[in-house]
Amino acid sequence: MGFRIFSKTVMIAGLAFGLAACGGGGGGTTGGGTTGGGATTPTSPTGASLSYIILTSGSASLPKGISEQFIATGVYSDGTKQNLTASATWSSSNPAVATISNSGVATAVGAGTTKITATAGIASLSYTLTVTTAALNYISVTPPAPTVGAGQTRQFTATGTFSDSSTLDITSNVSWSSSNISIANVNSTAPAPMGLASGLTPGTVIITATNWSGTNSILASTTLTVAGYGASGLLSLLPAGKSVVLQNNLADDVTLNADGTFMFNTPLATGATYNVTVLTQPTGVHPCNVVDGSGMIATSPVTSIQVVCATAVGTFAGTPHVYGTTNGPGSSASFYNPSGVAYDATSGNLYVADTASQVIRRITPTGVVSTLAGTAGMAGFANGVGTAATFFNPTGIAVDANGNVYVADSGNNAIRKITMPGVVVSTLAGSGLVGANNAVGTSASFDNPNGVAVDAAGNVYVADTYNNLIRKVTSAGAVTTFAGTGAGGGTNGSAASATFNFPSGVAVDSIGKVYVADSNNGLIRLISAGQVTTFAGTSMSSLLDGPATSVSFSWPVGVAVDAAGNVYVGDRNNHLIRRISAGNVTTYAGLTHYMGSSTGSSGFHDGPAWIDASASSSAFNSPSGVAVDSAGNVYVADTWNHLIRKIMP
Repeated sequence: MGFRIFSKTVMIAGLAFGLAACGGGGGGTTGGGTTGGGATTPTSPTGASLSYIILTSGSASLPKGISEQFIATGVYSDGTKQNLTASATWSSSNPAVATISNSGVATAVGAGTTKITATAGIASLSYTLTVTTAALNYISVTPPAPTVGAGQTRQFTATGTFSDSSTLDITSNVSWSSSNISIANVNSTAPAPMGLASGLTPGTVIITATNWSGTNSILASTTLTVAGYGASGLLSLLPAGKSVVLQNNLADDVTLNADGTFMFNTPLATGATYNVTVLTQPTGVHPCNVVDGSGMIATSPVTSIQVVCATAVGTFAGTPHVYGTTNGPGSSASFYNPSGVAYDATSGNLYVADTASQVIRRITPTGVVSTLAGTAGMAGFANGVGTAATFFNPTGIAVDANGNVYVADSGNNAIRKITMPGVVVSTLAGSGLVGANNAVGTSASFDNPNGVAVDAAGNVYVADTYNNLIRKVTSAGAVTTFAGTGAGGGTNGSAASATFNFPSGVAVDSIGKVYVADSNNGLIRLISAGQVTTFAGTSMSSLLDGPATSVSFSWPVGVAVDAAGNVYVGDRNNHLIRRISAGNVTTYAGLTHYMGSSTGSSGFHDGPAWIDASASSSAFNSPSGVAVDSAGNVYVADTWNHLIRKIMP
């Protein structure tokens, strides 16, 4: 509602006061009395004497800065009247409140009261004038005719110009309105910022600021154009005293100095793309990562961009909670229970074993998803080129130094090879029948192999899950048992005597060490120099971080190793990504101890990789395969969210 401001247009009826002339006299002159030095009392043209003076003005009250003409009228003994304004002597009892000119013009100077006096000879009259605070003359609204995007806001300011020529920000003291609240609304209620307009859908509206004084109003308007849609998001974990500069589409910059929401200035049309990057990182602290910072504008504002100044998780490709086989950019694509991921360091492409879709997908570095091989939705065991081939529940995936892709084709009990660049699908090993036969090519057999990895020499290591074995396949297709007896167990020792229990994932480092996600044992095993040891875990199915020999996992499935020897684990039933470094296991990403839980919790959320017991932490749903690139980014097959996620260090 605001404070009351008097309008300069208020007028009230003129007031008249009279005072008889003092003194006697004869002839044409009244008395001969004088004021301040002996002015002669005027006479009328007919010679009549002055009887009294009438003073008139427009108002008994003036706002500061306003001037008003006083009129002195002489009334004579014969009843005639004469305007004495120019000949009268004028005075003000308090010039700090109002001054009066020789011509009877009073000017309000400051709040208070004063007596305005007109003297004509010996006749005089005083008039009490009250001066109030300055009155509002007009309003201006800024900025003039701005443009915003739907989802963006623009703060309007109302500036009042007053009768004394002063100006004041009266944004919070006026009423705000929009001519079409379906296009844009404007806030007119505290405590939210008054005058804050929000674009809702493309169009043009009139934004009006109105000041009411009784039944009178003073208003000002400007147009607001809503063109396209805004891009906005949330900054988190920026250290105090630091700043970060973001940029959208290499042009639209915004500088942020504290956590909270942000918005880019330039609206984007439907069909336009957005690509948010960090132009300037904060100095001396963890770099900031952009999460979900690229895509295409549809018919609504983008509000999902996050900037996290810590390790962060984003959605690299796929639509949360939506399964399917749709190809396309980033979030427009869909997956169906993806289980394995593999990164090609040469091309920068990421390959996905999209299990329930029965295909192998390829994601470019910019996030564009396509089907590399297999027929979507059709299970089979056919070799061929690209989409002419078929798979049956492809689960594990790996890439060699030449860009060739290897697939653990679980339902077909085979290891398939996709020779690049021609995308020729062949069977490297496996007859399609269940077995554990060591032989060459299709004479060998497997039982639901789930994981594959390839070393620098082109040898493929297989987590032969139902056989409880780790198998090795040469580039020529010769299959041997690399470790395990076939019996279920968790015995360490020589490769020939050790046992595994449902091994699901394998990884190999640059010097040939093989890491195994031994799922049913809840362990990460290491095979090196012909010996099998426990790399991390205690065979307890729970969640415990700490020294590798005392931690626990819950059905670890995926495993990957980076150039520095750090090992990443898809801890499926804990819904977490774990990291093993320098003999210690930590939770790298996911939701832990939420609402009192003693384990990890399933869900979907992009943002900070891990904040213990916090809903703002990232969340996964049965993550399986993991892969790591040369920059340390970790890619996750987030199986039951039907997504490919990216953890940025």
